Amino acid sequence: MTADYKDRLVKKTIKTFKFKFVADLSDPASFLLKKYVKQLQKKNKLNIFADNPILIPVPIHKRRENWRGFNQSELLAQSLADNFQMEYSSEILMRIKNTVPQTDIKEKAERMENIISAFSCVESVKISGRSALLVDDVCTTGATLNECAKILKNNGARNVAALVLARG
Repeated sequence: MTADYKDRLVKKTIKTFKFKFVADLSDPASFLLKKYVKQLQKKNKLNIFADNPILIPVPIHKRRENWRGFNQSELLAQSLADNFQMEYSSEILMRIKNTVPQTDIKEKAERMENIISAFSCVESVKISGRSALLVDDVCTTGATLNECAKILKNNGARNVAALVLARG
């Protein structure tokens, strides 16, 4: 099972990763994500190789990436792609709207509204007719992942699934 974001240690680790700019935490985080994928495969609940999906990290706005120095979802997705020898692209989706961080919004309806039109598909040719596996660090309401999936599907993706480090 993915980690529970309500767990104090999980939450502290992810916040340190993202907001104290500790990119080196991507290694242990990636290890947990890889272990989770292997467990799902073993239980026949997910075949990560079915349909040859392209791994796509959830993008963050360029301002936030410049401030943080990295996109945590890119680090996780790249590590998964390297480990499982899968295609990876951080060029398909782009964050075009610098929204209020979802972590600052508590109500689900506000989160859903906040993220509308925040993304754009800039490489639809790479996703047309393909399956996509979105990778992100945390899923709370699913608003961000749903919006990304909608954009990918509207640009020709056949299937879209998501893989996250923590839920909560």
